[in-house]
Amino acid sequence: MSTSSGAIERFDDKARENFESVGQTTVYRGELLRHPVYTRVLHWTVALFFFLALFTGFGIYLPWLFRWFTPFFGGGQLSRIMHPYFAVAFVFFFGLQALNWLQPMIWTTADTEWMRNIRKIVSGEEKMDPPDTGFFNAGQKLQFWEIVVGCIAFLITGIILWAGAQTFGRIPVAISYVVHDIFALIMLGGIFIHIYLSTIGEPGTFQAMIRGAVSEAWAWTFHPAWYKQVTGRDPQQACEDARWQMSGGSRPAPRAVPQETAAAPDKIGTASIPAEIRGQHYISLATLRKNGVAVYTPIWFAESDDKLYFMTNSKLGKCKRIRNNPQVKVAPCTMRGKITGPEFPATARILPPEEFGRVRQLINAKYWLARVPFLWRNTDTCLEITLSRA
Repeated sequence: MSTSSGAIERFDDKARENFESVGQTTVYRGELLRHPVYTRVLHWTVALFFFLALFTGFGIYLPWLFRWFTPFFGGGQLSRIMHPYFAVAFVFFFGLQALNWLQPMIWTTADTEWMRNIRKIVSGEEKMDPPDTGFFNAGQKLQFWEIVVGCIAFLITGIILWAGAQTFGRIPVAISYVVHDIFALIMLGGIFIHIYLSTIGEPGTFQAMIRGAVSEAWAWTFHPAWYKQVTGRDPQQACEDARWQMSGGSRPAPRAVPQETAAAPDKIGTASIPAEIRGQHYISLATLRKNGVAVYTPIWFAESDDKLYFMTNSKLGKCKRIRNNPQVKVAPCTMRGKITGPEFPATARILPPEEFGRVRQLINAKYWLARVPFLWRNTDTCLEITLSRA
């Protein structure tokens, strides 16, 4: 076992070295390396062949319902021919991914504890994952092993279906049809869950598989044991330190800036964008009512020159509240507004119309959906958020 494990590690190390020579991963201050180039290439190659096999399989499984898939692959007959090749490629590349992730995917007692708390974790009652959650949590491991079993089932039943009844007989072929389709449906359901968790459930996870890096706040929130392993710092203490810095207790180390920038009058009292905010897909914006009660809203935002920008409608409540009181707070959050990190005090101001074009370009560059004109036809106001110094 140790000999095979060592061979796998040597293979993975060599593959990572080769891929890093043709690609790169940029890790900014306040971020951690999550997935190297090799892992990301494997992940997206697996995803590509999975969906190619899925779409050609749909055309075979229910041609009366999914016949509109088959023209993309040259028609029904060619889809039937290409499907097993796509499937073999999917199994092959996932096999490489399985070797790459085999060690961190081994089930531990910490995963059993994670499953006991799954209701609180999914509902958001637990603000941080259990402290023993490592590189992968129990949910990710379950899906990994579900795909492993599914690949084995696909490979066995696929060979039987490919060879046909003349080789294996009618009964094995009939059974293989049923087993093949059942595992296809199971894996399809798992993929929907995977997409949800990597985008909405755990914001920042999708970014990890695109850029290869995650914020430290993401790491200590969702994978605290891994955060402690790579940084040597206690994740709970790191979270508390970030909250303390936000409240004005301990100031972060000042960032070196050009002399003319440091001396500029409009920069006095402002702060750089915190690591917990930088690169996030959503932030929670807290605006204050006249009675002092905060109203929290998840928003899209862009970053430029240590300031945050977002678009909205001038008739909405948050815009009216900012007109009355420009003091706000921002924090990283999920799409549904669940705050995942510390809050930071800031000041918001409504920009003049001549600056709208620049802000829209920043937003469009970050969110492709923002480029769809009819979805944002009621957006008529752009605002700037300046982080305050502790």
